Amino acid sequence: MKFGDALSLIMIIDKIKKPYDMNMLCDLPLDYIERLKLNIPPGLKKLLMDVITVLLTKINVPQEEINDIVDRIEKRGISEMFAIAGYDVQETRRAAREEGKIEAAVNMIKNMEISVTEAMRILEIPKTEKKKLINELKKRKIEYTLD
Repeated sequence: MKFGDALSLIMIIDKIKKPYDMNMLCDLPLDYIERLKLNIPPGLKKLLMDVITVLLTKINVPQEEINDIVDRIEKRGISEMFAIAGYDVQETRRAAREEGKIEAAVNMIKNMEISVTEAMRILEIPKTEKKKLINELKKRKIEYTLD
């Protein structure tokens, strides 16, 4: 980090192996980010965007979202690169799992004839998702009991 150049940033990015490692970008000192702005010529910005693309692909970020992030970097500059640290891959995946749990609960209720409450307990679906589950059951015209 003491050099504040593109190579140092690539080395930091290379350390990101899992979605939660993205927080390393948030923890970079502001003076480092300012030095990056000064020390990275425009030609290297393309290389950094390619590195970011590979990194995000490696941790299974959807291609559409990768394109959006790269576009922001290209249009707004190097400081926008650190906005990707605000992208919460784990939260996105958690939401997808919750959607999967809703689907699993629908199937359990339909096939095993258990209550909504029991399916939610088994699948550890938060109570805040109960209305969503019931709406999905109604939409599919599946009979259900609450308790």
